[in-house]
Formats: sequence, C-alpha cells, structure tokens
Amino acid sequence: MRCLFPVECFHCLGPLPPRTDITVRIYCSSSCAQAAKREKARKAQAARPKAQRPRTTPPVVAIELRPSQTRPCSCGGVITRQGERGPWPTYCSRSCRDRAAYAAARDAGTLVRPARVPKPRTPEPCALDGCESTFVRTTGTQRCCSKRCAATLRAAEAPRCEVDGCARPVVAQQLCKAHHTALRRAEGYQQETREWDDRMRDAYHRRRAREREAATGEPVLRTKIAERDQWTCHLCLLAVDPELEYPAKMSASLDHVIPLSRGGSHDPSNVKLAHLTCNMSKGDRLLEEMPVGLGR
Repeated sequence: MRCLFPVECFHCLGPLPPRTDITVRIYCSSSCAQAAKREKARKAQAARPKAQRPRTTPPVVAIELRPSQTRPCSCGGVITRQGERGPWPTYCSRSCRDRAAYAAARDAGTLVRPARVPKPRTPEPCALDGCESTFVRTTGTQRCCSKRCAATLRAAEAPRCEVDGCARPVVAQQLCKAHHTALRRAEGYQQETREWDDRMRDAYHRRRAREREAATGEPVLRTKIAERDQWTCHLCLLAVDPELEYPAKMSASLDHVIPLSRGGSHDPSNVKLAHLTCNMSKGDRLLEEMPVGLGR
C-alpha cells in the first residue's frame, strides 16, 4: 500500500518529524524550507533571459583626483596638500598638532600648576558633655574626639521609650528593645523563649563542670564585676543597661577573656562585663581572633 504522506524532506532528504495533526509537511525544519525557497528563486533567475535580468551593479563613474603635493613636517612626517592652490597645513596630523601645542605651553611656563596650600585646621572641643579633650576634624561630620565619645553622644541624643518611667533608647515603634519585644509577643508575631530540652540542659551542666574545674576559690559576682567595669561592655565599649534582664540582647553578661575551653580560669581577673549579644558573637575566641568590626 502506498503512503499518502511524504516521509523524507524535499530539500535535505532527511526524515520528517512525527506528525501531530493533519497538516502535511514536506520539509523537516524552517531552515530547509528557506533554503529550498532560495534555491527555487536562483533557478528562476537563471532561466530568465539576460535582457530581462535586473541590473544589480551600479554604473561606474570615473572620478578625477586632483594631484597632491607633499613636503616634510617638523616632526619627521609628511604634510600632504590636495591640489595646487590653498594654504599648506601646518602639521601632518592631529597628534602632531597636539604635541606641538604641549611643547609650546611647556616652554611658556603655563603648565606649571601652583602648589596647593592646605587650609589650616584648628583644634575643636569635643561635643560630649564632660569631655575636655580637643581634636582636629578629619571629616565634615565629626563632632567627638574618639569613637567611644561619639557612641556615648549618640546614645544620649537617641529618643527615649514612650513608656512612662522607661529611659532606654528607642529601637522600633517608639519603644525600647524590652517593651518592643513584649509588644511583639502580645500581638503573636514573636514566640516566647522555648523551654529547655535535653541538649540545652547537657550544655549547661558541661559548662558548670568546666567552671568548677577552672575556679580559683574567689567568687565571681556579676554586680561586683559590673561596678568594677563601670557598667561598660569591654567588647563594644558601650554602656550596659542594668535594668535589662535575660534574654534581652543588650542585657548584662559575664565574658571570660580567655575562654574556659582554652584553659582560662573562672576568676574575676579573667571575667569582664559584656552585652549578651557581644558575648555570643565572641564565642570561644580571643580578642585578637575576632574579625574587624566586632569587639575592639
């Protein structure tokens, strides 16, 4: 039985793709269809008489060029002038003209720029109340003599919590960190602190065991350590709010300068006051191993 539909491409004689509808295809791809169309056009043009063929090449027009004249340039090049009339060019090229202009300006002394005289800088007093130091401004917005004074000034100028009796700085929604966290929990956006599980309880007892092994006998009391350090975090050098309680990120915590896991002692000389978030960021590293931007 003879097949009513073609099975080979009419151009490349390759197999045709499988049919998905009743449309009859004679080419395997669009590129074969375009190539067959161009070949058909070439055959039709070749079969046409020469008198009926369209003229594709433009007529050749003879252009008479004027005789050019040359003479040497001061740079060693050649100056060319078209024709026998008109002035001669001064330079052979644009780069030659620029070099000559630079040499003329250098000989005339116009390239010598006057020395820049820096403006005198006068010492300014520190903007923090109680600081009697002076400083020379290095930026246009500098107001304090050191980063510690600038941080203290920013904390003093920050807006305060709108809750009556709360003088902590605002974090969001005109509330401090503690009151904002309480509001988020009341609205259901933040979950309560999860209860201890076996993993947290095991880590707690392991740390207590290390503290007992590294203890020197002198008690380590957070209140005495905080009063000794004047309620200042030894990592970020910012003030620690004594009213904040755990688990607030800016609450007070005790940090071992030399971690217990590295052989440090549980002694007041090895313990300093730090924010809880600063203490957690430090982890079991030394101050020298902390990246730039954390700690001192």
